[in-house]
Amino acid sequence: MYTGQINAILVALGVLLAAPSAGALSPLAPPPSGPVVERCDALAAHPLDPDRTAPGVSREVIVAAGVEGAVAACTAALAVARSPSEQARLRYQLGRVLAYGDRHAESAPHLEAAAAAGHTQALFVRGFQLVNGLGAPRDPCRALPLLERSAVQGRTAGMIALAHHDLMGHFDGCQGRIASERLIGFVEQARTAEPGDYARGLLHDQLVFQLRQRAATP
Repeated sequence: MYTGQINAILVALGVLLAAPSAGALSPLAPPPSGPVVERCDALAAHPLDPDRTAPGVSREVIVAAGVEGAVAACTAALAVARSPSEQARLRYQLGRVLAYGDRHAESAPHLEAAAAAGHTQALFVRGFQLVNGLGAPRDPCRALPLLERSAVQGRTAGMIALAHHDLMGHFDGCQGRIASERLIGFVEQARTAEPGDYARGLLHDQLVFQLRQRAATP
């Protein structure tokens, strides 16, 4: 019952793909260093990336335009990036558009580097790739700390993904598996960050119910 209900809600909402929602945009980071970098930001920033410097573009717009223009722009931008934070942001954005072109194996090194630098959205997306086996065999135990760190840094999709994949048993046997009560805390935090969305509220309720039911089972 759980698998069907939760997967149906996740597919409908696009939660794990982090679809942007109105009123949920994060504050913009400091402006980029020049027009070459600005072009990558304009074409490839994610609307919910807390480290973005542009308003952001949805997956649908990027795919409809064709990913090659964004790939070229972000490759050029990365070559002139200055600071470590700028490099991390641009690596994430390059990894993002490569993944949208189903080039997950190419995107992985960029997302890994951005995640290693602490880029919040890259932590979530690389964890998403690993737990779902995109571009490489599934590796939930490598995904777990990435998703957890994205959740700690405030990414609501990471909070929901942790609870979902834990309930699905994907983290069974992993070191550092998160206790049910802490997962409930993440889901409640996500609920607070996403007020007024009825469908997402149903997802939060279902996850919390299942986690509490599991915690109460001897």
